[in-house]
Amino acid sequence: MASLSWTYRGRDMSGKTVEGSMDAETADGVAERLRQQGYIPTMIAPAKRGVSAALDMPIGGAKKVQAATKMTVTQLYLVSRQLATMIAAGIPLVQSLAILGQQVDDARVGQLLADVRHNVESGETFAASLGKHPAVFPPLFVHMVEAGEASGTMDVVLDRVATHFEKEVEVRGKIKGALTYPAVLVLVAAGAIMALMGFVLPTFIDMFAEFGMELPMVTRVLFGYGKSVQNYWYLHFGVPALIIIAFMRYIKGSGKSWWDHFLLGIKVFGSVVRKSQTAQFARTFGMLMQSGVPMLQALDILDRLSDNAVVRETVVEAKASVRDGVGLARPLRQSQIFPPMLAHMVAIGEETGALDQLLHKTADFYDREVDQAIQSLTAMIEPAIILVIGVFAAFIVAAVMVPMFNMVNISM
Repeated sequence: MASLSWTYRGRDMSGKTVEGSMDAETADGVAERLRQQGYIPTMIAPAKRGVSAALDMPIGGAKKVQAATKMTVTQLYLVSRQLATMIAAGIPLVQSLAILGQQVDDARVGQLLADVRHNVESGETFAASLGKHPAVFPPLFVHMVEAGEASGTMDVVLDRVATHFEKEVEVRGKIKGALTYPAVLVLVAAGAIMALMGFVLPTFIDMFAEFGMELPMVTRVLFGYGKSVQNYWYLHFGVPALIIIAFMRYIKGSGKSWWDHFLLGIKVFGSVVRKSQTAQFARTFGMLMQSGVPMLQALDILDRLSDNAVVRETVVEAKASVRDGVGLARPLRQSQIFPPMLAHMVAIGEETGALDQLLHKTADFYDREVDQAIQSLTAMIEPAIILVIGVFAAFIVAAVMVPMFNMVNISM
């Protein structure tokens, strides 16, 4: 491929702008050489052509791929944080989207950002461009960007959004990490016990039968189940798997409301759910209010964002209360999920005009409470699982050892 002449603009580590031109086969080659020289490229364009034309060119000769239809919370965090950083550094939005689209690892996300950039270049607002991808960008993201565009504080708003997603990733990671070890322990123990009963213990039957022994009830039950596992293993493993899959689909569909209410009724699990939902609600609501989103619109966003049926029921009641002029504190006080502290803080915030600040303080408090609740949950689950496994192990040992002792006595 023949070399082309390119113009470029970049920044060094101190933020100083550099401009110039160089020959290279592709825009990627220019960008790589700039990075080797210690510069961050902000614009690369063919000589004597516009910036938009350069941004439309495929980088590195890559083929056009289908845009992403979904992004993880981690990806949303990275996109919002990097955009906030570049805009705060003075890089225009269009160029920031172009740079970010070239740097992301997922080509589908890069194509999605290219689509958004094209819409912005065509004259649409950034919020409207994001709103064309409702399955990718949640309402929180879109409305926060809209507020940032209206106030001229896009970098600040995107930084708040990034902090919000960062907190969400952190909480999810803590809950997942706390439950991973117990879940693995249960699965390994269940698999080992079923394999032992199905493929190891049945070998003792012939040995006991040679002595003409009458086996104890516990041994007959255990060996009978082991024989069943050996002959119909696909049922013993397949049926529980189908039941779990069907139950998971139920609680994610028509049984969602029942499941959310049920979890709240379990003391240990309910405490974690209640505190984590309170922290998430307060943090999101506070961020929306701080960014100038009207209260009713903020509640609409919270209604669409929440994945907990009890929270959504409370938000619906809160919207009706605000429309009637009653205020927000009363429905929160009557809620089945939010603790009284949230209602008290909201009442004080409504009276003093510092609602967003008090909501952020409440979110910080319950973030710490979630950490403690998760530690307590883990401390209770692990000994309980070990105890249950010990009981099963003792049952199996007794079922084998009792007839073996009898066999030894007979032989003597």
